[in-house]
Amino acid sequence: MADCRQEHSRKMHKLRPLRLERAWTQEDLAKAAGISTGTVLRLEKGARAPYPTTVRKLAEALGIDVRILTKCGPPEEEDA
Repeated sequence: MADCRQEHSRKMHKLRPLRLERAWTQEDLAKAAGISTGTVLRLEKGARAPYPTTVRKLAEALGIDVRILTKCGPPEEEDA
């Protein structure tokens, strides 16, 4: 099975739509989460897997449950 951090990088495809729903720039999200704009860019591109603390900060900034950004595995395994 793939490493969960690798799965997170693929799951970060949710990050951009969630950011855009709020009409935020990458800079807006970075400031709200207390991370760098470059980190937001790399996560949205899937260029790096996030650290758990980064995922928590992003979820808090977006006002969502952290599980939205951290589910691993195919959909049928997510609720198991």
